[in-house]
Amino acid sequence: AQQGLAIRSSKERAETIASQSTKGTMGTLHVGAIPGLFDDLLVPPLSRFLNDFPDVKVDLQIGLHADISKRLAVGQVDMVVGPLSLAHQSEGFEFSYLVDDRLGIVCRQNHPLRELKSIGPKDFDGYRWIVHPAGSHIRFQTEEALIAIGIEKFEIALHTETSQAVYGVLERTDLLAVIPILPMRMNATNGAVKKLGVYHQLFARPLGITRRMNEPNKIGDVFLEYLHATFAPK
Repeated sequence: AQQGLAIRSSKERAETIASQSTKGTMGTLHVGAIPGLFDDLLVPPLSRFLNDFPDVKVDLQIGLHADISKRLAVGQVDMVVGPLSLAHQSEGFEFSYLVDDRLGIVCRQNHPLRELKSIGPKDFDGYRWIVHPAGSHIRFQTEEALIAIGIEKFEIALHTETSQAVYGVLERTDLLAVIPILPMRMNATNGAVKKLGVYHQLFARPLGITRRMNEPNKIGDVFLEYLHATFAPK
C-alpha cells in the first residue's frame, strides 16, 4: 500500500514537471545501465513511465562499468542506473541514491554448504564458480570481497552477465556465484537459489542514478521520480 501511494505521488510530481514542457517536445531520454540491472530492477518503472508518457522515447544502453562511464562523460547517455562507485570515477558527476543492495554468495537450495552451521574459507575448496565478465565492476568487487573473506583461489566454470543464466545453472549444479541480492529477491527464482550466511563489508553495493552535474534534464527528473517510487519502502 505504501509503495502504491508512493507511485501515485510520484506520478503526480512527474506530471507537474512534464507539464512544464509542451506536449510532443519531451524528446528522448538516453539511459545507461549496468548488465543484470535492467531485467531484474528497471522493467517495472520503465514500463510505467512509457505508459504514462507516450510522447517520450527511451534509448536504453547496456554496458560494462568502464564503457558506460565513458558514455555518460561524453554525453552519449543522460543518466546511468548503477552502483554508487560509478559516480566517483570522474569529476562532474552527481549521484541520486535509490536503494541499498549488497552482493552475496549464492547456490542452489539443497547445496551441501547450506547444511553447515558455519562456513569458513576452506569450506569453499573444490567448488567452482559462476562469475561476471572480467573488466566489469561487479567482477572486481567480487574478487576483492572473496579475497578479504579468505577465498584467494577459486576455479571459474562459467562467465556470464545474464542473471537468468546464473539462476538457471545454479539450480542444476553445485556451482557458486556472487551476485546482487536485491535483484535476486525481486526475480522469480521460486526459492531455488539461496544466499549463504557469509558477510563482509565489501559486499555493500548502494544503487542509484549517476548524472552529469549542472545539466538540467526534465525528462530525466520525471524518470527519476518513477525510480524512487519503485524502491520506496513497502
